[in-house]
Amino acid sequence: MAEVPGLIALGHKYAEDGLQLLFFPCNQFCDEEPGSASDIAEFYVDQHGLPASWLMARGNVNGADTQQAFTFFKSELPGDVDWNFNKFVVGRNGQCLARFAQKVKPPQLEEKLKKWLGK
Repeated sequence: MAEVPGLIALGHKYAEDGLQLLFFPCNQFCDEEPGSASDIAEFYVDQHGLPASWLMARGNVNGADTQQAFTFFKSELPGDVDWNFNKFVVGRNGQCLARFAQKVKPPQLEEKLKKWLGK
């Protein structure tokens, strides 16, 4: 969860350039998001300062009950999501530009984001 503050900082830093982050909680990986919607909001919004508009409803990213967003992401960039904090980058035209594994941290993303944002 140490990644959350770094992602939030990137989201704020490049918001005026068009970056919009969306957080999709998922409980498919070692029971990391077991709480209710209000528990999840308390953790991300209240404790970490995530803007509430960036927090989506908890859902599945793999399997029969996959959320529509992840069905789309994975149709563009195939493969199951292997852990929380996988990142999908969608361009202004709606095309998936890239997919990053959980191990790719916010500082590693910044140069690529700047390129896509025209910075």
